[in-house]
Formats: sequence, structure tokens, C-alpha cells
Amino acid sequence: MRSNKQIDAMADLFLGGASKTRAMIAGGYSRRSAQSNTNRIFPRGSYRYKRFVHGLFLFGWDKAKAARYAGYSPRWAATNTTRLMKHPAVEAELLRARRDLHPENYPAQENALGND
Repeated sequence: MRSNKQIDAMADLFLGGASKTRAMIAGGYSRRSAQSNTNRIFPRGSYRYKRFVHGLFLFGWDKAKAARYAGYSPRWAATNTTRLMKHPAVEAELLRARRDLHPENYPAQENALGND
């Protein structure tokens, strides 16, 4: 299980335009694991994740309705939204949405990765 600091670092880099491998390394994955598992952690189709977060966070819908809005089948959305909420890309998008709407709660972190 990744710590919140590791997830934040991974989300910041990934949303900032860094490669998937670099974001995973910042999130605590080994270089070898990051290179071989990037498509499992950050699969294609991230537009669905963005639409899911918009439906969930910005529109205030429940998880199933937001998943249907994102393009998932109604049958899948009824049972798998908890798993979707744990996905790193969804967590990253939620963090970005929260920071955009409430920047006063998220002060700028100059040294989020611990690098000097």
C-alpha cells in the first residue's frame, strides 16, 4: 500500500506531464517494476477516469451514476466502482480537482518528492 505522500508525488508528476515510468518511480515503485507495469497502473483510456471524477466530484453524483456517465456499462458500474476509486489515475484526478476548486487547502509544495 502506498502512503499518501507517495500517491501525491505520483499524481503531481503524472498530471504535470511526466512519463508514467517517472511518476511510478516517484510513487515508490522500483525502476524495473515501473518499466514493466506502467500499463497496468496507468492504462489507456484515462478520459474515462476524468469523466468519472467530473461526475463524482463536480456534479455530486453517486459512484454508479458517475461511472455510467464515464462510459462504463451499467452492469459493471453497479459492482466495480469501489475498485475504480482505488485506481491511481482516479486518485490523481480527484486530487487535481480538489486542488483546483480549493487551492487554500493545498499549499504549494516546493519539495513534494523529497529531492533537494
